[in-house]
Amino acid sequence: MRSLVCRAGLVLGLLGILCTAVPSAATAGPGRPWTQARSWAIQLENLDLKALAESPTDLLVIEYSRDGTAGGRFTRAEVQSLQRKPGGGRRLVLAWIPVGLAARHRFYWSPEFQEGDPPWVGPQVPGWEGLFRVRFWDPEWLGALVGSPDSWVDQVIEAGFDGVVLDPADSCAFFGEQGWNTSEEDMVALIREVARHARAGSGGQDFGVFVWRAETLINNADFLRVVTGILQDGTWYGSVEPGTPTPPELTETLEAQGRLARLSGSLVLNLDYTEDPDQIRRARERAQASGFLEYAAPAGLDRLIPTP
Repeated sequence: MRSLVCRAGLVLGLLGILCTAVPSAATAGPGRPWTQARSWAIQLENLDLKALAESPTDLLVIEYSRDGTAGGRFTRAEVQSLQRKPGGGRRLVLAWIPVGLAARHRFYWSPEFQEGDPPWVGPQVPGWEGLFRVRFWDPEWLGALVGSPDSWVDQVIEAGFDGVVLDPADSCAFFGEQGWNTSEEDMVALIREVARHARAGSGGQDFGVFVWRAETLINNADFLRVVTGILQDGTWYGSVEPGTPTPPELTETLEAQGRLARLSGSLVLNLDYTEDPDQIRRARERAQASGFLEYAAPAGLDRLIPTP
């Protein structure tokens, strides 16, 4: 589902601000070794706890439940099993939370919901039955994310995850084009509130907040102050079709975006959609040169590819 949501427009002006001083990102405390992560992986479909636990990766991004529903969510004991690496050591485990899209199978949905009722339910995504845009600035949507034992981030914290990957999809660009002029500022405000709530409570001060496809949000100083890192995909391969090179102009933009995040002290998780060994090797070399953590995966994000 994630890879089928269209990408927003290219980030403009990044190269011109790479040498500009930016604020330091939220620093990790001693409890979670963010800066020690040297590898990462992501899987959102067909989750197999045993296979995930046997992976040698330092950082793992998964759904918060087996099937995306509250009933299938992972227990604290199950998350703890994923946090133990096979050879010893600590693995960081993040829960993916799409904050820009709403789905009928999620815990917050009621059968009577439709576009505009409640107000945070936006238009249906074309071609995707049961998937809707979210008017993410609506207070009721924020309440579904944080603030009660049943809210999404609070469920994730209770299960013992080390952090979240917030996925705006392309909601900022979509609603901006619809005339909502403060869409980017509103998304930053949502991200900031999620981070504040988690870190002030039982998530701990070093609770990780990553953002998938930050795009133009990367130009916002408040955004850079609050995030632990960003996740970007298709930098070198797979932005158009899995296993095909990304257009050079998009590669240049994403490389610049990632370098800006690195200058602010943020981690950069880079994802390419390819299973070709030569492409994987070249992507890893380029990622290492830029200070990114690279992972190559099938487009469906439904299985792990071995990570050296």
